[in-house]
Amino acid sequence: SEYILPGYIRIGADVDLDTVKGVDRTKAGTDEVSCSAYVSPEKERMVLVAVNDLDVPQKYQFQMGSYKVSNSKVILTNYENGENTETFYQDAGSLDDNGCFDMPAHSVVTVVIDGSASGV
Repeated sequence: SEYILPGYIRIGADVDLDTVKGVDRTKAGTDEVSCSAYVSPEKERMVLVAVNDLDVPQKYQFQMGSYKVSNSKVILTNYENGENTETFYQDAGSLDDNGCFDMPAHSVVTVVIDGSASGV
């Protein structure tokens, strides 16, 4: 991965299905929405990877706990034109002040967060 480097440690990341539109909550788990998170050995960078495989867009709110965010970068993976195009990875700005990002349907987002941690 370009952003999850050797030595990064996987940390807990959950999706609150009660806040997601279009998910069948009768299933024990779902592959339609997911998130994983990794932190650098120095705890100066966190990388989140979120997947929205639903037919509807979702607003994801990333709650960082004790991680203090100094800046963020959102990279949207766009499969519409195939992976060999200049638009496959798109700079999609940053998280808003509430740690939110609107994810299109059937998309993958990588969020690179610089900051510092206490207890991560």
